[in-house]
Amino acid sequence: MTPGTLDITVYRNTPFVDDIRFVGLNFTGGTFALQVRLLPGAAGSALISLTNQTAGTQGLSVVVTTESGVSVSTLKIQIDESTIDTLLPASTNGQKAGTDVVLFYDLIITGGGVAKTRWLEGRFIIAEGVTV
Repeated sequence: MTPGTLDITVYRNTPFVDDIRFVGLNFTGGTFALQVRLLPGAAGSALISLTNQTAGTQGLSVVVTTESGVSVSTLKIQIDESTIDTLLPASTNGQKAGTDVVLFYDLIITGGGVAKTRWLEGRFIIAEGVTV
């Protein structure tokens, strides 16, 4: 399967919470992993690493509902403000202070009725702000 491409934009000085709906899929019992890195394939520890967590805390959570007889898995991504604010522009990739920070991520889902699969990938953009 070729993963979908979805750029995610988060905003400095605020927490990030967003939902992604997967219609026709039931991810009950699934394991979720989302990592953010400077570049695709960058070695070492991820800049952000999210895994299964309880809704309302930093991480990934899923709620599965049925709509018109079809399973819908809604994946919630939550990243705390303090996590976002620690990621500064990096001179190693040409970014300068005061500009948006462009990083990269992917989302891997295992279980919940599917084999280990990269479902999404794209740019992870931290939009600069003014108000602190």
